[in-house]
Amino acid sequence: MLLAGGGFAVFIVATDDSVEVHRPAGGPEVVVQAYVDAVNKRDPIGLQNVNCHASSEYPATRSVEGFIRDNVRISLGKPTTGPGAGAFFEAEVSRAAHPPTTTRLELNREEAGTWCVFVTGHGLPPDLPP
Repeated sequence: MLLAGGGFAVFIVATDDSVEVHRPAGGPEVVVQAYVDAVNKRDPIGLQNVNCHASSEYPATRSVEGFIRDNVRISLGKPTTGPGAGAFFEAEVSRAAHPPTTTRLELNREEAGTWCVFVTGHGLPPDLPP
């Protein structure tokens, strides 16, 4: 009976749609650098761990496939200001079929005190054209 119960528990975990996230320890500078590294290294787990809205609907693996296809590269710039209590950094994003674009990365502080990067389901800042 114990074996059957264990098998049932494994089935529930394996079919759960939640996304397990492990935020990097540190302030916004650490988290934004982890985001840039995840994009440039094509690291879906690293991307998932810094994304404010990681989800099974828009998995980081799909974002990474897009980074590869579009040859996405991000260069981190200096901290900058923005609205609210978040942290902001300039960044230059280069992609195939698009000129290099300077954008602003927005980071949010979560209730637990950890930081995350606000990006779209494609893993990129929301102000970039598709």
